[in-house]
Amino acid sequence: MENDGPPQELPALAAAPLSAPRQRHVVKNACQEAGRLLLFTSALDIRLATHMPLPFTSALDIRLATHKITAKQSTCTQTSALVASQENTLCCSTEETNTNDMSLNDKRLSVPRTRNDLLQYSQRFTFDLNTVNEHLRLSENNTVITNTGRVRHSYPDHPDRFYLFRQVLSSESVSDQRSYWEIEWSGEYVSISVSYKSICRKGGGECEFGQNDQSWSLFCSSSSYSFRHNKIETKLPVKPISRRVGVYVDHSAGTLSFYSVSGDTMILILTIQTTFTQPLYPGFGVIFLGSVKLI
Repeated sequence: MENDGPPQELPALAAAPLSAPRQRHVVKNACQEAGRLLLFTSALDIRLATHMPLPFTSALDIRLATHKITAKQSTCTQTSALVASQENTLCCSTEETNTNDMSLNDKRLSVPRTRNDLLQYSQRFTFDLNTVNEHLRLSENNTVITNTGRVRHSYPDHPDRFYLFRQVLSSESVSDQRSYWEIEWSGEYVSISVSYKSICRKGGGECEFGQNDQSWSLFCSSSSYSFRHNKIETKLPVKPISRRVGVYVDHSAGTLSFYSVSGDTMILILTIQTTFTQPLYPGFGVIFLGSVKLI
């Protein structure tokens, strides 16, 4: 598996301009370094914009541009405007969800705040036989994939099949409105993704989820998460509370969220705010021996 490794932090450049039309990511690490705002560009340069306390009151209390300003948080103003200008915004927090009143910006984004809220957008998916890598075994009516190591399975030849990476797409596309689904996984390392159908299938590393501009991928281990898009990897401070992950997509709003789920307890892993230009398909990779089950 190709791994570009984690990005390296550069010296603080509080007022340095960002290079124009390149894709940008904003990562709010509210857990490890409260107040650090890191701006990632496609060239992997990182700019430490400023230090500020992040006013998260719950895991789903996402404020992208309208932070409440207090005397203690007055330095947020300039940074909030900067956040609003980015093409892709990532937010992460390890606080559990609660029923605090939503901020104005939460209402603007219409972010579901509880698992019951999310479940009303539940969508059922199955794995696409024509895309599954030959080292993955399909079972349970195409709702479970298992990495069988060196064992190959005799699937019909098809141009949509992933040739190198142990990956599969769903047969069904994500709703063009809102959609939510959950998976359970086993093994050492899996990827949970959304992808355009135009992702390459028979090339090299550029065909792996998260290693191109066609897919957004959460990589999961038993102890950590990381996020990849267009060859940029971001290590996330959120720790798993189970091996169940929920995925929420609001296609028209450009919102993608991942949650660690245990019973009715949910922890927001990250939210990305972007613009989706094609239909999205859930995608999954089982890197080593293990499995992914669609719930």
